[in-house]
Amino acid sequence: MLSEKSEALVAEDLFYVFVNLNCAGGSPSYHIVESRTVAKYISANHKKWISGMRRDGQPRKNNTMRKFADPERRSQDARPPETKLKTRSSYLWQNVIRAAISC
Repeated sequence: MLSEKSEALVAEDLFYVFVNLNCAGGSPSYHIVESRTVAKYISANHKKWISGMRRDGQPRKNNTMRKFADPERRSQDARPPETKLKTRSSYLWQNVIRAAISC
């Protein structure tokens, strides 16, 4: 889950890492997604959700929660382009991802 602040939080070197721990005995899967993609998706998805009705037929009330999904699994086990990772924090993050992949 994300907040509405994530709709405006966009930077070239900002990525989200979503991890599914697969507690049923499978290996964890991860999704690395650019902040621009997340912001665009959650904004559009929230607008669509808020335009609908509740189960009792009443209009939905706005809230700050946002939900991201990758139904086509385009970002699953993807690695961010190395050319975009130039800052020190991005370099450290990249090493964390490499360590997670090698486990």
